[in-house]
Amino acid sequence: MNQQTSPDDLASLLREMLRNQVKSIALQSEAIELGRQQLALAESQMARARALADESVQLQRVSVQAQRKVGRLLYPALVIVVAAVVYQFSSLMK
Repeated sequence: MNQQTSPDDLASLLREMLRNQVKSIALQSEAIELGRQQLALAESQMARARALADESVQLQRVSVQAQRKVGRLLYPALVIVVAAVVYQFSSLMK
């Protein structure tokens, strides 16, 4: 049995195929736009992370400098206090 497809059936099938392709292209365009948005968000987050890392490094440098300054002031004072204690202790022992 040979069944022949009518021209109207073929036209209907072609229209359905065209609608499906248009939907597919619309979905692909939407996916591309979402991908672009995600990329922009990721780039923004990466820039923020870099800025935070740079700020953290700068704060660490400032902290190390402050520790050095405190050390320069504290160590001599500590030596003087220890020397005074040793002197007092030695004078008590005499």
